Amino acid sequence: LGIVPYSPQIPAVIGQVVAGGAAEQAGLQTGDKILKTNGEPVQDWLAWVNLIRSHPGKTLQLEIERKGSLRSITMTPGEKEVEAQRRFDVCETITILFQIVENIIRCF
Repeated sequence: LGIVPYSPQIPAVIGQVVAGGAAEQAGLQTGDKILKTNGEPVQDWLAWVNLIRSHPGKTLQLEIERKGSLRSITMTPGEKEVEAQRRFDVCETITILFQIVENIIRCF
């Protein structure tokens, strides 16, 4: 359709840690800001999520800010977690496209 959805830049800050997940096992906490992964600056949440998805089962070195202090954390994203997120994203994308089509139809 040529429609590009608005994609705001969201800071790479942990909103919620899933019990038993890779983030919890690594020691990440709600409110942690991801500054770097493997020495590379993290621009925003989407960039970080894409990096995690592209490294299932591989160890990543994170530099985070927690309550004003810098910390280093090692995290290994689980392959099942990455695949589950991909499935969620596909469903979310379909839902957004459906809503856009509905809104276009309402205009006519």
